[in-house]
Amino acid sequence: MGKKVTGVVLGIGMNVESSPDIEPTRFVPSAGCINEFLSENNQVTQKQIFKLLINALKTNYLRLLNGDYTYLLDIYRNHSCILSKNIRIWSDNESGDSEILFEGIASHIGENLELYLKNIEKPIYNGRLEIL
Repeated sequence: MGKKVTGVVLGIGMNVESSPDIEPTRFVPSAGCINEFLSENNQVTQKQIFKLLINALKTNYLRLLNGDYTYLLDIYRNHSCILSKNIRIWSDNESGDSEILFEGIASHIGENLELYLKNIEKPIYNGRLEIL
């Protein structure tokens, strides 16, 4: 209302039971689903995942309200699949014409989720990421 935010709409996409048929790109070379990584005896449903997701969101939201941002940031950093990997950062142009902005080894993630590459002092705040 006016300049005050009074609500938020949050969307999360998660492939649980089936993999989407996508055209591979440098940014999304393939897609899968959760059940592809589980044994046949441990398959899950969308309902089960939704309950787990809602509980995790509630727990982590309460952590944020209590000022426990560092705990969540550490989880994010520890689960990153790009640290120590060779990556490229591309411009994110609406026209679809992208150019390489940075290339190197991802070294760490900063306090505000900025990305640092080895041998590049400048933090990276935006762009499309490609794992090489």
